[in-house]
Amino acid sequence: MPTLAERRRIARLVHRFGFGPRPGEFTTLLAEGFDKAAEKYLSVASQDAFADNQDEPLVRDQGKRPAPNSPDVVAYATVGTQGSFDASSLSDFLVSRNDCALFITERIWYRFISSMNPLTDTSLSSSFASRDIAALINAVGRHSALENPENSMVKSPIDWFISAARALSITPSNFSNPNTIRNNLNLLGELPFFPPNVGGWPADQAWLSTSSAQYRIQFATQLVKEADLSPISSLAPKARIDGLADWLGIVEWSSRTKMALTGAINDPARLALLALCSPEYVVSA
Repeated sequence: MPTLAERRRIARLVHRFGFGPRPGEFTTLLAEGFDKAAEKYLSVASQDAFADNQDEPLVRDQGKRPAPNSPDVVAYATVGTQGSFDASSLSDFLVSRNDCALFITERIWYRFISSMNPLTDTSLSSSFASRDIAALINAVGRHSALENPENSMVKSPIDWFISAARALSITPSNFSNPNTIRNNLNLLGELPFFPPNVGGWPADQAWLSTSSAQYRIQFATQLVKEADLSPISSLAPKARIDGLADWLGIVEWSSRTKMALTGAINDPARLALLALCSPEYVVSA
């Protein structure tokens, strides 16, 4: 029986690094332990069973690079260093700096561990010494901060939708009306490939509001109608609340949420709807 801390660590790993568990997956991960889960979620990603196969984006040829001493390459100073840089050599120079490693580590921490509690363990940046992003992700994902109760994070609308789709066995392109997905994500404020500015999407509390809660319920209602609810409907009513937690990768239900769920244990669709919109699911506790 995993401890609460172990369950929290695995739940956060699955939701933050893997977009939530597939049906039955969380129970298996709990039985195998965190190290086994980390091997799976912090390694090179594999094709998602419910994802769509897409062609790789086309890369436009920008033409031949200018010679280092050509008139097209002008000497100038950047961060205290004088040199003749083209786009490639300038990016190589900037990425090689120690402060680049720390900056990238801080951004990974911000997105995966906490946007409220800044990185204090700067030794993590050594994991990016060779500029291997996979090694850095692996180090951050295994950090003890992942099980700290203070490091909860609110799912962004896209994170929430993908994790819900995985749990409900929904392939987006097979949705009865694919535009429904786009329209609802637009209402929730996070349309893929259209960030508000060069700084990217906001995080955490920015995704919580009265209007977003209403839109999330509306979206979840449409998802549940096309979902495979057998992981819950196949359970005896009295086992469904605990089954929901394992199905969705929830750490634990609060007493208030459990009370609300209890009123719907005989209605699997409503039970799933309430769970998907619950604080425990919207916030990766």
